Amino acid sequence: MEAQGAARYIPNTDTNILPVSLRNAIATGNFNQVPVIEGSNLNEGRLFVALNELSNGALSDETTYRKSVAGY
Repeated sequence: MEAQGAARYIPNTDTNILPVSLRNAIATGNFNQVPVIEGSNLNEGRLFVALNELSNGALSDETTYRKSVAGY
């Protein structure tokens, strides 16, 4: 929460979903402690394009690159 800096998002609390503030929940350990998987696949297609380039040579221009990424 400290990493958010000045632009802080403060959700509504005192509800069935968030009965206490996030700060209070973290400080007291009073929250559901479940495993979390975090990740992103935003540029995942680039891996496949790169592997293709290793086999077939570099792509010639940006348009060809974008078509190749979209194809994957």
